[in-house]
Amino acid sequence: MIANKRTIAAVAAALAVAALSLLAFPYEGSIVFQGGQGAKALGMAGAFTALADDASAALWNPAGLALAEGVWLGGSASSLFNAGDIGVPFHCVAAGMPAGGFGLGFAWAYAEAGSLYNASMFAFTAATSVSSVLSLGASFKLYTERIDDESAWGLGLDAGLLFRPSESVTLGASARDLLANVGEGQALVPIYTLGAALGLLDGSALTLSADVSFRGGERPGLDEVRAGCELRLVEALALRAGMTSAKGGDGIARYSFGIGARSDGGLLLDLAVVSEGPLGTSYVGSVMWKF
Repeated sequence: MIANKRTIAAVAAALAVAALSLLAFPYEGSIVFQGGQGAKALGMAGAFTALADDASAALWNPAGLALAEGVWLGGSASSLFNAGDIGVPFHCVAAGMPAGGFGLGFAWAYAEAGSLYNASMFAFTAATSVSSVLSLGASFKLYTERIDDESAWGLGLDAGLLFRPSESVTLGASARDLLANVGEGQALVPIYTLGAALGLLDGSALTLSADVSFRGGERPGLDEVRAGCELRLVEALALRAGMTSAKGGDGIARYSFGIGARSDGGLLLDLAVVSEGPLGTSYVGSVMWKF
């Protein structure tokens, strides 16, 4: 009887982890946080590597913190894969500030699937502009993960750069979870991403962005392609949309829509809806306050 209960719990936990890991790639040693976070980024389908300009920047490209102005505080709350009354909570809190030519940041993210699965990530980020057009950054991460009554922890390292040859063009690159692991023998598969962003119309009122991601590890190859856009109707209001190619060969293309608003006092609010096909719909809300 006890063995049967443990078997059922293990199967349920495996399904929960599989659902969470769809944000990253098929579970070969992945973790939910590799899928990024934040309503602005996800409203543009995660095509955010060359932008990385809000509180979720460190999860997409740590070099983005080099361009942040002043002290800021932000966070996001998500309900992933909603099908009926079922949803997977995923939350993130982040803060940052300039210090001695560097942009410094801290982020904490948490995800769970009922009582069977939960995972946390703590990220410490430092970034700097080495010239007027080039910024570099790195994040050191601590992971914890629990499935049923077993837990593990590990360390990760992200690196990124932003290159802005003109006011309207930005190129970005990131490498997430280099030499990372969670638990004995469970190496995380690194993700390498190249991104580009192009500002059009007066004052870059229209932004187009695209990312191409590759996975490393024992099964290297193309992970996914993401494309997004943002249209600022007025300075304080923006509409967003994007599409993600089928990830890891799962045959499911994902579509995203979002809206963002900002106040003169430095408060930014963003909402996003991500259609996950048969997996349901994900809802994301973010807030950021620039002091």
